[in-house]
Order: sequence, then structure tokens, then C-alpha cells
Amino acid sequence: MLAVPSREPFVRTCRAFATQVLSRWGVSGAARDSAVLVIDELAVNAVQHGHADTTVVLSRVGDILLISVTDSGAAVPHSRDGTDSDEHGRGLAIIDFLVEWTEVHHTTAGRQVRAGLRLQRDL
Repeated sequence: MLAVPSREPFVRTCRAFATQVLSRWGVSGAARDSAVLVIDELAVNAVQHGHADTTVVLSRVGDILLISVTDSGAAVPHSRDGTDSDEHGRGLAIIDFLVEWTEVHHTTAGRQVRAGLRLQRDL
């Protein structure tokens, strides 16, 4: 588990955390790259649209990596930075392509996105 402030510089921290944990678990190659991409996209969404804090939880059940990214805490006002609207929304399509399933839970404290990604352990 990793908890960081919901600010852009900490997305890199989330990626590094995921890479380290997956390497420790013996996951490498395309499986690790896919997992890190999913975590990156979810962390970016949490930072852009979420609350004060972002929490990343990774767990493994057999060959399924369970990814949970939660944004919580006090609401933080966000503004669009003038980027092209075509750039928004692609992350979720990428996630849907890579994972077996996703689920989103909204609460008054924030939002949790969970995803299950099938892993193949490199031997």
C-alpha cells in the first residue's frame, strides 16, 4: 500500500512503487508494463479529478493482480488546463483493454477504482 498527496509529481511515485512491488513478486516484462500503465492511468485520474489523497493498494491472488486506487479526503477544486478534449477519456479505454474487470465505488469521501489484471509470472 502507498498513500500520497493527490498532486501530479506523486504519480511518478505511484509508478515506481508498482514497479518495485511487481519486481519483488517476480513479475516482469509485458505483465509488469501493463500493470504499471494501469496504475499510472488510475493515479493520473485521481490527481486530475480526485480529492486530497491518493492511495494505491496492490495484492495478488494466484495469477490475478488486484489494483485499487482510491482518492479521498477533502474535495480539491480542479480546473482544466486548456488541453485538447480529445486527450481526455483515453486512459479508461486503455485500462478496459488491459484488465479482466474494473469496478468503481463512489462515496462521500471520494472514489475507489478497482481492477483485476491477469499476470503471467516470468520463470
